[in-house]
Order: sequence, then C-alpha cells, then structure tokens
Amino acid sequence: MNMRVFITMLTVILAVQAEELLAAPLYDMRPMLFGSQWSAENLSPATAWASPLTDNSIEATKASNPNVTKIQTPTPSSAASRRRNFDAEGGKFYISGNVGVSTLVDSDTKVCCPLSDGLFGEGSFDDGSIFTGAVGYLKGSLRVEGELSHRKNDWEAFTSGGTRLVTEGDFSSLSFMVNGWYDFNTNTNWVPFVGGGVGISRMSMKINRVGNIATSFDKIDTVLASQFGAGIGYKLTPKVTINLSYRLFGTQKVELEDIYEYLNHSIMLGSRITF
Repeated sequence: MNMRVFITMLTVILAVQAEELLAAPLYDMRPMLFGSQWSAENLSPATAWASPLTDNSIEATKASNPNVTKIQTPTPSSAASRRRNFDAEGGKFYISGNVGVSTLVDSDTKVCCPLSDGLFGEGSFDDGSIFTGAVGYLKGSLRVEGELSHRKNDWEAFTSGGTRLVTEGDFSSLSFMVNGWYDFNTNTNWVPFVGGGVGISRMSMKINRVGNIATSFDKIDTVLASQFGAGIGYKLTPKVTINLSYRLFGTQKVELEDIYEYLNHSIMLGSRITF
C-alpha cells in the first residue's frame, strides 16, 4: 500500500515537472545546458531562428532562472562587425592606383650639372606629376604589394657662379618597389595607414637648353631606392577604398657623368579595389 502511494506521488510530481518543462520556452533550458554564462552567440543559426529572444522571453528567463547573469542578443551592428572581422582575417588580393603632385628637392652643393661648355652648378625643378599602380595582398591589417611608379619634374633653372639660367629639360624616375603597409583599425570607415618600401629606380636626366645655350644632355642610371609613406583611407564599400597619402622617395646617388642626389616629396589621391 505504501509502495502504491509512493508510486502515485512520484507520478504526479513527474507529470507536474513535465508540464512545466513543456510550457516553458526553449531558452529556459539553455542555462542548464550551457551554464549561467551562456550566450545567444553560442547557438546555431537554426536554434536561434527556432527560438528568437524577445524582451518578454528574456524577462521570463530571468524570473525562472535567477542564476542567469548575462543574456546577449545579436544585433545587426554586432553581426556586421563580426563579418568585417571575418573578412579582415581572410587574405585578399587587391589593385590600387594613385595620381598626384611630385616635388623634387633642389640640388644641394654636391650636385652639379655638366654642360657641353663645361659649366657646373645647381638645379631647381618645377612641381611635376606622379603616377603609381600596385598589385597586393591584404591579410588582417597588413598589406604587401608590388608597385610601379613614375615621377617627372621639369627643369626650372640652372644656377652657376651666381647666374641663374632658365633651363629646358626634365628629371624623371621609373621605379619598381616592394611595399609594406599597416592599416589602423578605428572601427569606422576611416582607415589611417603607414608604411614604406624598397626597390630599384631607373633615373633619367635630360637637358635641352640652358639659357641661350642648346645642349643634348641625356643620361640614364639605375639605382637602389626607398620610400616612406602615410595617409588615410575611406571605405566607400567593403571592396572599394579611396585614400589621400604622402610619400617621401629617395635613391642612392645617381651617377650621370657627375653625381646627383634625388629626393622627392609627393601628395597623392588614389583608390584601392579588393577582390
């Protein structure tokens, strides 16, 4: 008899508990499965879709489970942030291009310009142009690329013995550089960056006229080159970035019958497309 009463009472208790479990939403069981620090982000998409978290369900969960201390609900912004982080972690190829203004530092006292009549002096140059194109690989915040660039500055004047002579000609460089860049994560569309590179440069000096003196000075030399740069980009889309940048570019001393030094400042506007 006592056994029958015990079995009857146990049956009633199990029935009541089963009713409560069936009536309770699925998320009430999550703390028991995952612990008090469970997070909605640990759920599979199918589970999260089958039992979406609402304000009422969250309050019910807190009321029925006092041990639950943290409930996180995914938001569009956090999901987008996770997508951005995932995209950043994966390696991607890109192409980029820049165009801008090239300023060539005037010759110092070590630079001299040989002419057909044997005069030597210092040269000054007009602001010129710069064009760059690169193919690179992006991994997280780091970018590595191969870059081809062309800088050209026209002669402005040639000074010798205190006499300044208007000069026609140009000083140009065609360079191949291997660059490394670091992008700073600001959690916005604005992306500052800094970096530099090393490579080789084909230097070309042409002088057609100095004052009233016609000449045919045309020399070429290939030297090692290096550069430093910094700038800021803006993400128009996840794949397209526009940027404003500065470059300081210099080479070894260029030997064109005499020794020349080449140091160039550039301000450029460009874009980058990621694949």
